[in-house]
Amino acid sequence: MICEYLARGAVCSQAYRRWSRPEFFKRLGLPPPGPAPRCTEVEEAAAYLVDHLLLPFYEGREVALTPEVVSALEAISAPLQALEGELSAYVPEDPVMVYTGPCVFGTRMRKNAVITGPRPIIERVGEYLQAPSHHFVVIDEGEPEELAEKYGVQAVVSCIAAPPAPLKSYVLTCWENQWLGELLSRALGMPSATEGIAAPLRHAKLLIQHPRKKFK
Repeated sequence: MICEYLARGAVCSQAYRRWSRPEFFKRLGLPPPGPAPRCTEVEEAAAYLVDHLLLPFYEGREVALTPEVVSALEAISAPLQALEGELSAYVPEDPVMVYTGPCVFGTRMRKNAVITGPRPIIERVGEYLQAPSHHFVVIDEGEPEELAEKYGVQAVVSCIAAPPAPLKSYVLTCWENQWLGELLSRALGMPSATEGIAAPLRHAKLLIQHPRKKFK
């Protein structure tokens, strides 16, 4: 899951090699750096996010959703995309809304779906829609509540971030180092999900949330 990749990639980051912000890395259980490790492409992508997004935000500096950040998010989201079929079994509702960010996912849900989220991320997700599909999948930048009414959406699926719509929600979260996912979500201006009924998936935890009823 995305948090685990961030934790593994932290060892490959420039900040770790310099041992800057040691309290950040100690929270991950990392000792001072030794010999430089060999890192995979996914771990290098995670290291980029640590250096250019997570630590700058942690230090109170401004960050941006640049094309390089989106590419790195896409790389560490690859294992999550493989879980979308399993996730579909937990989601009886159809159609659904998929709120992307900080994870790049949503096209393999085996559901009729409307995909929304930050423009740089949904534009990247749109590149996956070239292949034929048995389901109706559309990308729309509208307000989530308006999209729910427009497409008859019955539930919303997201990753780490709390869905910005008052619907039943299914949020993919991490079993370990969830604080890294929450930090990533906040860096992108998205509140993280913290409540719900937990269900186990392979390499991920699913939080199922019911909307709170409004009483007059």
